[in-house]
Amino acid sequence: MVTTTQREIPGSATFLGINTIKEVRALGMLDFAEKNRREYGDIFKASFGPREIIFVGHPDAIREVLITKKKSFIKGTAYDGVRELLIGNGLVTSTGDDWLHQRRTVAPIFTPRAVMKFADMMIDAVTDVLRDWDAIAENGKTLDVSEEMVKAAAIIMLKAIFSVDDTSILNTLKHDVEAMLDFSGSRQRSFIKFPLWIPTEDNKTYLEARNRVRAYVQQLIDERRQMSPEEMPDDLLTSTMLSTDKDGNPVTGDFIFDQSMTFFVAGFETSARSLSLTLYNLTQNPEVEATLIEEVDRVIGDERPTVEMLKSLPYTLQVIKESLRLHTTVPYYPRNAAEDTELMGYPIKEGDMLMVVSHLAHHHPDSSLGAGKGSL
Repeated sequence: MVTTTQREIPGSATFLGINTIKEVRALGMLDFAEKNRREYGDIFKASFGPREIIFVGHPDAIREVLITKKKSFIKGTAYDGVRELLIGNGLVTSTGDDWLHQRRTVAPIFTPRAVMKFADMMIDAVTDVLRDWDAIAENGKTLDVSEEMVKAAAIIMLKAIFSVDDTSILNTLKHDVEAMLDFSGSRQRSFIKFPLWIPTEDNKTYLEARNRVRAYVQQLIDERRQMSPEEMPDDLLTSTMLSTDKDGNPVTGDFIFDQSMTFFVAGFETSARSLSLTLYNLTQNPEVEATLIEEVDRVIGDERPTVEMLKSLPYTLQVIKESLRLHTTVPYYPRNAAEDTELMGYPIKEGDMLMVVSHLAHHHPDSSLGAGKGSL
């Protein structure tokens, strides 16, 4: 049943959202959003159980949510699960003035100059991965590229954040973080959420993984605290620990821990996904792959890559950007309305939950707004 009146948000509300839930499970969230955008427009409302969610897919509306009206749309209760289950109250989950404070505090860590100091380390890590691939290829074996990208991203993150070069811990951490992410995702989709203290198999698996990751990160922080600033390695953990707020005060232990969890847990999985999908897109577009390889061979050849060479790889950059458009790293994410307002003329009530679907903006059928369906 669909009810649409002037100035109301179009929607696909059904009795208790049963049909909507089945549709999402059958299609997946992105195809569900695309199907309903075609039927109801760039802003539509659907019910999931007792909760109604407003889907936002127009570039102008997303800009209002994230920029021009950002104080009206916050990371409220919709982020409670991510805060509790994954990364605490770090940069990804904080909101309002707290987010602004955190953003300003960590901004110096992510300037282009600050990030470029990790370039050689990243090149070494990728070189090691490629050396392993050569050995596998010589033996005529196949490999799981997605799994390899997860491993490569995890290696880089461990080195960049914590200066950890111990690959023996890698598989355990990678497995535990993936278990945490899987549990968090399935729990958010489920309407029956057993308290974590109930010893279900899923709960026990998650808690064991989470406790190992948190204990490891805390151990690294504690070890770093025993060093003088001069002894600390030049990595993201040290930069975070030596940060000060706008008043010049040292950051707190909770701040350091939450940012460390955010950098690692939220960082390596998204990077790995983007790398995997870029390689997949190239396999589907051999002419693009050939042009990219020609550019890389011409600019880099058999030399060791350098940061300066990036300026001479414009086609490679275009491929990466187009892959990110086609397969957005975070294709949708929630916001809560903090007050009564409106979005592109539609009324929004305080407490409404919105799902910002950046994937829809990147695939908008109006060529004046996005690149359309397109491909590499």
